[in-house]
Amino acid sequence: SETIDGEIVTIQQAAKFLKVHPNTIRNLISRQQLKAERIGSRIIRINKADLLAMFTPYQGGEFGQWS
Repeated sequence: SETIDGEIVTIQQAAKFLKVHPNTIRNLISRQQLKAERIGSRIIRINKADLLAMFTPYQGGEFGQWS
């Protein structure tokens, strides 16, 4: 399992932690489903607490239900 150190992470670190493509993280940010902060014109950082808050408990069932 991947771990992330520190309070803020890069898009690449967040993607590696969640085992998704970095574009998935960018899409979540652009849809405002994941908070991120911009430093200057290009640098984007994500608070680790906001990344962990993305997780939603999965409740089984034939198709599953997300709360």
